[in-house]
Amino acid sequence: MKPLRISIKNILFLLLVWIIAIIIVNPLGEFPLNDDWAYSKNLYHLCEEGKLILSDWPAQTLIAQTLIGTLVCKLFGFSFGVLRILTLVFSAASVYLFYQIIKMITPDNKIALFVSFLFMFNPIYFSLSFTFMTEIYYFFFFLLSLFFFFRNLESDRIIYIGLGTLFSVVATLTRQTGIIIPFSFGLIWFYKNPKSVKNILISIFPFIITIGSYYFYSYYLKITDKIPYNYGQPDSLIHSLLYPDLNQFISHLGYILFYAGFFLLPLTICYLPAISFPDSKKKLIIFIIFEVVIISGFQKVWTTIPWGNILFNLGLGPKLLKDTYWGDNINPALPDWFWYGLEILIIIEISLILMKLVGQINSLKLNSGKNNSSPVKLMKSIFLIILTGYLIYLLLNKNFIDRYSLPVTICLLILFIPEKISFPVRRFVVPISLLLIFSFFSIFSTHDYLSWNRARWKAVDYLLNEKNISPYKIDGGFEVNAWYEAGPFNPHQKNGISWWFVTEDEYVLSFGPVSGYNFLKSFHYQRYLSFGKDSVRIIHHPLEGARPYSIYPVVCDCELLSDNPFYLLSAKDSVEFKGGLQRSSEHVHSGEYSLMLSSDNPFGFECRFKEVKPGERFIASVWRYGEGNSSALVINSVIGGKYSELSENVIEKDSLGWDLLQLEITIPEDIQFNMIGAFVWNINGTDAWFDDFTVTRLPAK
Repeated sequence: MKPLRISIKNILFLLLVWIIAIIIVNPLGEFPLNDDWAYSKNLYHLCEEGKLILSDWPAQTLIAQTLIGTLVCKLFGFSFGVLRILTLVFSAASVYLFYQIIKMITPDNKIALFVSFLFMFNPIYFSLSFTFMTEIYYFFFFLLSLFFFFRNLESDRIIYIGLGTLFSVVATLTRQTGIIIPFSFGLIWFYKNPKSVKNILISIFPFIITIGSYYFYSYYLKITDKIPYNYGQPDSLIHSLLYPDLNQFISHLGYILFYAGFFLLPLTICYLPAISFPDSKKKLIIFIIFEVVIISGFQKVWTTIPWGNILFNLGLGPKLLKDTYWGDNINPALPDWFWYGLEILIIIEISLILMKLVGQINSLKLNSGKNNSSPVKLMKSIFLIILTGYLIYLLLNKNFIDRYSLPVTICLLILFIPEKISFPVRRFVVPISLLLIFSFFSIFSTHDYLSWNRARWKAVDYLLNEKNISPYKIDGGFEVNAWYEAGPFNPHQKNGISWWFVTEDEYVLSFGPVSGYNFLKSFHYQRYLSFGKDSVRIIHHPLEGARPYSIYPVVCDCELLSDNPFYLLSAKDSVEFKGGLQRSSEHVHSGEYSLMLSSDNPFGFECRFKEVKPGERFIASVWRYGEGNSSALVINSVIGGKYSELSENVIEKDSLGWDLLQLEITIPEDIQFNMIGAFVWNINGTDAWFDDFTVTRLPAK
């Protein structure tokens, strides 16, 4: 293979486009994005306090990225903006390395430039470039390590093995999956060289040093009692390998196929004229097997695509506010038929990709021990092993989100680059058109992502500094509450408090209306993708304050509505209860209305009581009408420690078919909360009517 020649013209063109894209997006803003609040917090403690205090949130090793970020923040001061610019530099450097690796494989400048842009404007990769997430730093050291290993395959100089090993260690100390890099290189190096003790030692050296570094760091965390709660270790993967979950396996396969096919579409279209139907019985059998696997995977995930963290319908994110997390108020959005059509297209495309991949595998025949195999074949063989390793990891790992598919996409990009074939210009018209669509989508969606986050944090600043609202009373979305450590994890319920570190949700940030909340103020921002103005809203729901025992019992007989139609009022003292939209006159215990609960709306009469004290007693009761219905009264803690009591006890029946349910609790002495909630739960979803919900509060004995 000819010595590496860097095309300055192409590199400058890539850099110019990258700078223009950054200017359009506008990376400025003092706020965390996605999970990088946890990575930034680790860095903040080390930079500002000189202490290695690791958040329990990350599963990655992360230490290499933390040290790099700390060094930069020591020079410029801790700032989310500084960290974002640092990531953009690493991202640009990764594109540069990617281009160099492609040039090792093909002399075709058009292909090299096209595939580099496809890598740069992969929507997930591009969006992550504007965060302090681990993926960009990992990809940089991943590619840098492989670059030096590949230089060794070209020249046989041992120094390149040392440099490749060094950067594989740094990659592994950013994300554990970096271990696959020296393992793959060692296999190919051992296979291609004559078998001797020296060559065996050289082939295993990179892997031993890399995995040793990982275990040394893990041991350090263990003896210093600093292992994060979610820290990823091999035990769980080994358990999954021994006891695989078939449903999980098929689901993850469907997602991987979708994302890989989607992001490879501009490149694979180039190959369509060269792909033919299987021309032998053996190939036909392989094709049928692939089709069964592909269709099984897509069938499992058919209605849940797009799935995951970054890509949400027509946009990039994530959008983790109280309403959008549950799929409400998402704008802009594409209809379901678009995604179903795209899945059908990708099923066809993936079928052709796999057939092409089979051809590639057959072409990667190496000459064992003779050291005369083509360096390009050796490089592609390494990527094939890495691809296999990642697929096994993703299929067995219990968690999957869209950004996990990036290494698979990168490996397939490399494997599909032709060595000698130069495509005619006319064949690039459609691929370049698709690349432009990907580019505009990535740039404009990322702009909108940062733009609405700037509006969100202005709203947070307004609540904290102008209105003097405690962060413990705010649900500002995942990143806001995580950064301020504003509460514990909560039950995963659409109608309850969000799961992300929320104590009280008296004030909520949203993109649209939410049941039970009143609009207070909005903060506008500019959208580019679906051009126009949009806003982040502050909405408010007042909580009941402490009330004297003399006002109890409070009774909701469903007769009075609040000014907010989502809420009912008690017969006196204006205590609010959720359920205004479920009022019914079909069956009533008293008055003209009751509350009908069904499978679509299983909860009702939800109310809260503040400043509870140890020893206080609460008695809740409700009348129920509904044959065969199973329901319960529930009282649980809203703030602080986990506490919940449930009762299905019927203590009385009347002649008209109504049952009286009752629950009595005493607040425990070791109380870790200061607010409780009470509500009715229709357990089995059979339609039932509830009336005269009563809560009595009694002082400690």
